[in-house]
Amino acid sequence: MKSYESLYILSPSLSEQDSTALVQTIEGWITSNDGKILLSKPWGVKELAYPINKVSQGYYVQIQFEATRKTLLELRS
Repeated sequence: MKSYESLYILSPSLSEQDSTALVQTIEGWITSNDGKILLSKPWGVKELAYPINKVSQGYYVQIQFEATRKTLLELRS
């Protein structure tokens, strides 16, 4: 398996429960498809470099994981 790192941004308007649930869903996709989570680190709400759809903040989450081709294909779909 190869190691990967990703940083994704969630909507800051999500509640803490919804953000946590979404992070767990993404981690579940990885682990259920032969992947392994090495690090999952929420950075919290930060300013975006520029507004996206009139939103200037986002909830950042860093994740490091090991994955197979099957894992990556599932994440892309």
